[in-house]
Amino acid sequence: MRHSFGPYVLDEDARELLLRGAPVAIQPRVFDLLVHLVRNAGRAVPKDELMDTLWPDVIVTEASLHRLASLARRALDPGGAGSAIRSVARHGYRFSTDQLDIATGTSAESAAGGHSDTPSKPRLAAILAAGVVGSGTWARRDGGGAVRTVKGHINAFEPHLALHHGRVVRNMGDGFLAEFPSVLEAVACAVALQKIAVERNQRLGSADRAMFRIGVHAGDVIEDDGDISGDSVDIASCLEDMAAPGAIAVSASVFEDVNGRLDLAFRDRGRRTLNSVQRPLKVFEIEIGVAAIPRRPRPELPDKPSIAILPLKALSGNAEDEFLADGLTDDLTTALSSVPWLFVIARNSAFTYKGLAMDIRRIGRELGVRYIVEGSVRRSGEHVRISARLADAADGRQIWADRYDGELGDVFDLQDRIVGEVVRAVAPRVQSAEIRKSTRKRPDDRTSYDLYLNALGHLRCARITEARTLLRKAIEVYPDFAGARAILAWCTTLQVAWQSPEEHRKLREEGAGLCREALESMQRDLETEAYAGYSLAFHMLDVQRGMELVAHAVEDCPSFAWAWTSRSFLESFFGDPRRGLEFGERAFRLNPRDPLIFRTFHALATAYAGLGDYQKALEIAEEGLKHNSNIFALKLQKISALARMRRLDEARAEARKLLGAQPGFRIAGFQSYRGKFQGSSDMIHDFRVSGLPE
Repeated sequence: MRHSFGPYVLDEDARELLLRGAPVAIQPRVFDLLVHLVRNAGRAVPKDELMDTLWPDVIVTEASLHRLASLARRALDPGGAGSAIRSVARHGYRFSTDQLDIATGTSAESAAGGHSDTPSKPRLAAILAAGVVGSGTWARRDGGGAVRTVKGHINAFEPHLALHHGRVVRNMGDGFLAEFPSVLEAVACAVALQKIAVERNQRLGSADRAMFRIGVHAGDVIEDDGDISGDSVDIASCLEDMAAPGAIAVSASVFEDVNGRLDLAFRDRGRRTLNSVQRPLKVFEIEIGVAAIPRRPRPELPDKPSIAILPLKALSGNAEDEFLADGLTDDLTTALSSVPWLFVIARNSAFTYKGLAMDIRRIGRELGVRYIVEGSVRRSGEHVRISARLADAADGRQIWADRYDGELGDVFDLQDRIVGEVVRAVAPRVQSAEIRKSTRKRPDDRTSYDLYLNALGHLRCARITEARTLLRKAIEVYPDFAGARAILAWCTTLQVAWQSPEEHRKLREEGAGLCREALESMQRDLETEAYAGYSLAFHMLDVQRGMELVAHAVEDCPSFAWAWTSRSFLESFFGDPRRGLEFGERAFRLNPRDPLIFRTFHALATAYAGLGDYQKALEIAEEGLKHNSNIFALKLQKISALARMRRLDEARAEARKLLGAQPGFRIAGFQSYRGKFQGSSDMIHDFRVSGLPE
């Protein structure tokens, strides 16, 4: 059969693709992909169907299919028909063109109802392609464990992708494709991701480690139903393929854009011929070794019973069960944190172990705790089974284990039973009244609570806009949801930085209303008071009351790490920096491995600066930037500390780097929201002598 479309003829018998009668060189599987799509023109062909057709006896991942689709588009681009292969978001691909004329004489477009497929206009983007080394081997070996390890790594990447303003446009299971608004953000993110992978792999046996290759390129892309395509995407994918395990390969244009703006060492790999690219390209590589990983001191055991709740495993693997498991872990952590004689590691630090098959004795040493809780969630329809066990981290000995069955509607009761069992196992003489006291208030509506848990997941990945949307929906479903209102108020403090005075005023007014409604609600609890209190003080609506509410929260919930960090900030901003330093150190001990630990570093640097110890403030800011080089507040702390110590050449060099990453920064924007905080006038002077614009 011969299929003609535009200037092309696809001859199945001769296995040839002809452009105006001349053969087009394409790979055999690319030809097979074109044949299958053209035969099904007008229909959205699922990915699974394509993979079964193209690789009937081989286990491959979606990355292989995406690569073939990119090559097929490139083969058709010279004749202007590349847009005939359209991505169908989260489904597969569709071949569609109004010029299609198959041997049967059927027009696929008319059969499909004449749907218009006008391609998007090209736009500039920085592309990051990441993939697991030897993904085919991983898929065939220990499928469940391998998948959990890789998925755990990718989950750990999410906060850093968001902090660098990246957007994942394609997730292939063993890798992903992301786009960024700037080359600087893409490369800084690539470095952060490789550091995370190296650190996580250090905790695993050599056979269980998952190493990533990353490629970064910048250029024009075409967006189609949320996916992107074009030469730039192909080049980034090819750079990923050629990168050494654990390294980052970048094109010459990327190197020229970031060289000197980031503290990185590049290795020139010369001109390389990349698959699907007709001309050789100059390639540079960044290697991330163990030496680049920030050192984490091993903490000592506290002087009271200490415990970490590891993330419960969702055994089914679907997204809804992941949210349920994460929510149960979060609630269990919150409830135990309210028991005054327990020292409980914060949820964000415990979640860094998600997907890692590690000896609990090592986890106990790394977190500095005596006890570990772990378990799983399995759901079938409305039925849920929760398994949990408590172990002594000193020797791995199991102290207690149990299994709970029930319906989703009773999941809160199940959780409260588990909390009670764990507390009684740690200290048998605990009074039941203390257990009841530790239980948090929740909305009566399950849908609202699910939206709330989803929002918290986005917040922990620094996706503030998405979290705000979900929190608003949760409040629409359940208007008296005090916790959602309080956290939404906190979100306004995260978005206010360096906005225009008018935007600052709007966010302040929104925060004020949310705080008032949350604190007037009968559903308020300690978390609600803490988030609302911090927002009241930060926006300078009622500083004294806000500080009192946060202080009350940590007094009644001594393992509430977020509130300790917030109290550190408030003391440094409005009170006593010595107390701010004390509270920041307490937060750091409770939450030592938080992916978003930059907030604690920022609080500590602010406290040291308030005490006049600018050398220590500089060291803390630099340590925080090792964890994430994209944190703007820490860059400002570093510039201020250098200027205070009269190291003006260094301060000006850091200011130039900052403007290279954030050219829109102005001192007036900083002053509009920080101008009345303690020490702000000194920082503004430091910025001026460092050369930052007014």
